[in-house]
Amino acid sequence: METKEITLQTYTYDELSEEAKEEAIEGMSDINIFFEWWDYDGHLDLSVKEMKDRHITDGEYPESLLFSHKHLYFDVDRGQYIQFDGLTVNNDNVFRKLLRIPKRLWGNCQYSFESSRNSNTRLVIESLDRDFTPKQQAIVDRAIDIFSDKVHEAWVNLRNTYEYEVSKEGIEETIRINDYRFYEDGKCSKTIYA
Repeated sequence: METKEITLQTYTYDELSEEAKEEAIEGMSDINIFFEWWDYDGHLDLSVKEMKDRHITDGEYPESLLFSHKHLYFDVDRGQYIQFDGLTVNNDNVFRKLLRIPKRLWGNCQYSFESSRNSNTRLVIESLDRDFTPKQQAIVDRAIDIFSDKVHEAWVNLRNTYEYEVSKEGIEETIRINDYRFYEDGKCSKTIYA
């Protein structure tokens, strides 16, 4: 029996026709989200502006993370929530400054994090020994709002990251960075998901 060897020409993405590029993009539409693209630390970390506004120095808040969590659950589509399971604070004083709670009041507070089904993680602050005065309650309510805004910001960043990763621009960037090769019809020349 005679065997024949066939050689197929491959092309870079930029060498493809517009029709083949569309096929390549469609065929690799989940290249950036196939793996756990959301699995990184720092979703709730402080920006330089937040540190400056709260008078938090680099010495107080070194390169470590302010928050740690065990698992991240989210929905960037219809549910629109983000939950940090097992959320812990790594620097209590920096957290207090982020929330804008005076030291004296902080000494009378205990906090925890809660998440209910399909909702954002939220901060709960309770008094340790006596009820909050109306002025203290206003400070606590503001602190809860600050944390809520921080969680929402993390969700927005996650949604924006997702939207970029599935966009034509995001897919093209991955294709070019990894120098994927394609056949003339736009099909990738190698198996991407093994």
